Amino acid sequence: KLEAEAKEPIESAAAHNPNKVFRKKGLEYKVLEPGRGATARNGCKVSVSYKGWVQKTNKTFDKGKMDFVVGDGDVIKGWDIGVEGMRQHEKRLLTIPPGLAYGKRGVEPDIPPKSTLIFDVYLAKVVDPRGADDSDN
Repeated sequence: KLEAEAKEPIESAAAHNPNKVFRKKGLEYKVLEPGRGATARNGCKVSVSYKGWVQKTNKTFDKGKMDFVVGDGDVIKGWDIGVEGMRQHEKRLLTIPPGLAYGKRGVEPDIPPKSTLIFDVYLAKVVDPRGADDSDN
């Protein structure tokens, strides 16, 4: 298992290694497919599609599409941390520990207490309200 510390890795397709594990503020993630275009930062509205499952049981508990503002706390903390720094069209596998997910309470019956969650996330769109645009859409 390869490990690296990174805030916002931006890898070229040629240098991309889907087995490389990054650690960020308590969660782990892998870049499954590098993105191109705008970078999701705090305050940006993002559109994602995802599938989530409980690590211990490998049971899927949710999948779909959603929009949210990065850093606003509308989603679990692990999502805010894991999506920040993603580039548009990037696909990541997030491993979110209980403290950045639903903690001791869980969300019965689908997410037991103290569960580590795995999410396969695709970032479809980034809108930066500050007008910053580094995208090549």
